[in-house]
Amino acid sequence: MKSKLKTEENAKSICKQFIKLHKSLTHIEEQSNDHNYKKDSSFLNYWVNTVIRENRTYDQYCIHDFTHDMENHCMISLTVYDLSELVYDIKGDDFNKINILYNLYVNYDKLKNGLSTLSEENKSSLLPYSNECNKLYRKAETMHNDQKTTFYEKLTKFTSEYKELYPEFEEKENKFSIYFKRLSDNPNNIITTSVLGSLVGLIPFMGILYKVKEI
Repeated sequence: MKSKLKTEENAKSICKQFIKLHKSLTHIEEQSNDHNYKKDSSFLNYWVNTVIRENRTYDQYCIHDFTHDMENHCMISLTVYDLSELVYDIKGDDFNKINILYNLYVNYDKLKNGLSTLSEENKSSLLPYSNECNKLYRKAETMHNDQKTTFYEKLTKFTSEYKELYPEFEEKENKFSIYFKRLSDNPNNIITTSVLGSLVGLIPFMGILYKVKEI
């Protein structure tokens, strides 16, 4: 069968990645209804939707087509055989919101984990992550206008977590004469001079991927 995932080799590669991810998400094997199962299955579904968007050969390629391709390539390797019960199409707007939240946390984690080892030699290495968080956050702010949605709730939670890094930002800025973008920074008025000692902090996982009626 000619795969709809661009090429046959590409489909096989995706199959290997799918199996590896599926096996690493151990709570899926248990097929329970607990919190961890929901997190694992939701992340797998997000990954599948991401793969489809990156590799489909035409706009209508969807979850049904993906599971059909996987059945022809790797279903024998899985213990959960009915993928249609595990994965589903995420609507475009919902996927974009989930994707922004996911990438906010990817960059946040790199910042948080790297701050303690920042040195004169690598002092600029983390700046791209704060820049990306600022860019993604500003985009996210344009995507919500209802405080009752899950997206607003998760974005508010991220905001709080990210702002907890501000004191450490200030410490590193004073020490290395660098500047980490805050979430509220406007591209038109960011201070970029080397005199950063007087700057003060400007006044954020996988539970974000739950299947919800409205995100």
